[in-house]
Amino acid sequence: LLGSNPLLIHDPSFIISFACIYSICLFHQPLNNWMHFMPSWMRSSLALSIAVWIGITPVLVYYFNYISIINIFLNVLAVPIVFLITLAGFVAVVLGIFLPSLALFIFAASYYLLKLLYFISEKALLLPFTGFHIPTLPEYINFLYYLVPLMMVEDFWKYRSLGFKRGYKAAIIVGVCVVMITNMMPSRYLKLYFIDVGQGDCSVIRTPDHKVILVDGGGSSDWQKNSYDIGKQVTVPALLHIGVWQVDTVIVSHIHDDHLGGVLSILDAYKVGQVILPASDRYGEGEFTSENLEKLQELCSNKNIPLRHLQANDSIITNKLSLKILSPQKPYIQNTDSDVNNNSLVFKLTYKDFDALFTGDIQQEAEQTLLQKDIQCDVLKIAHHGSPYSSMEGFVELTDPELSIISVGKNNYGHPSKEVIGRLEKAGSLVYRTDAQGAVMLSTEGKKIKIKTVR
Repeated sequence: LLGSNPLLIHDPSFIISFACIYSICLFHQPLNNWMHFMPSWMRSSLALSIAVWIGITPVLVYYFNYISIINIFLNVLAVPIVFLITLAGFVAVVLGIFLPSLALFIFAASYYLLKLLYFISEKALLLPFTGFHIPTLPEYINFLYYLVPLMMVEDFWKYRSLGFKRGYKAAIIVGVCVVMITNMMPSRYLKLYFIDVGQGDCSVIRTPDHKVILVDGGGSSDWQKNSYDIGKQVTVPALLHIGVWQVDTVIVSHIHDDHLGGVLSILDAYKVGQVILPASDRYGEGEFTSENLEKLQELCSNKNIPLRHLQANDSIITNKLSLKILSPQKPYIQNTDSDVNNNSLVFKLTYKDFDALFTGDIQQEAEQTLLQKDIQCDVLKIAHHGSPYSSMEGFVELTDPELSIISVGKNNYGHPSKEVIGRLEKAGSLVYRTDAQGAVMLSTEGKKIKIKTVR
């Protein structure tokens, strides 16, 4: 298969299929022998199911960030049913050549067996403790994982010397200790992720001391109507994929649904240290309130998550970097096209010689108030998805970014506008768009910037 198509090595179904085969070959017999106290008809099926589970769990975590517990028991039922489905299919195909009418009845039996399998799986997933989500683990942890069940393989283990066995066990213990120490030690790198959440905003800041700051959560004004929750379907899986275990700070730049909507699912899925809103949204009336804001406040209250309102001259400081709040500032901007947008929480992230400016959805009125501040940066998160009423020429010239990130999706607003792209290119800034490049990841040790995109 790989000889005809080497790229299959990246195909999840290919990897999972052969992982199952190797798992059965390696682990089924040792498990079957170990469970000698069980009836033979149950022992073999259960040993096979556990063998597959042991072998493919890291693969499933890598691709789907999920560990299933119920599938150990489901496979005991599924394997004989699938065998009958396959057998019926082959028999029906052969009979169809000679007796097509009889073949239809056998195909019907195969169909109802499929329905039965689907019904059992669907109902089983409704049970409690069927499984749990887990963030992506580093490859070296998967390597250490496979060293442990390898000790079950008799042909590998039985004929080894006592010294080898002791050394093998010691290597596993040392490896686990090294992994634990390594994960506890601070890194040199700051990482920024700009997640592709469609027509919305979501950024993740991973500090060198392993703190996670989430800036907005994506969402849409229509997600409640079409039952598609951006936070649950996109943002949370993205956080799991990049290996986030908990979120220390959630910053909501403003309360519009394409920024706030997805945060609700994040609060449900993760342990969150604190939530920060712009001080302008404290009013809780008129344009400065929303149904999702009320849900956010209720969730924070129920989960005892501190809810803070920040404005200009406030700051968030960790051991390695600082976030200085530049806006909103009193008197808050009023009587504009969108007061909520213009009073977005704007902050400048500083790590050694590196600066990034996060701008929410501010428009030209708010940009004017920032021209007297230190807004020069290496990376600029473009305001309002590239709206022509933001990122005005004077603002772009003063920020002078090397890189500009536009979080945007399919829309009817003309975002990002040609005028904004032109201003950025005129300023000599490289432009990355989540609708074109997918998610964008930046890493820096404080000077040089490395860039990686999904597409």
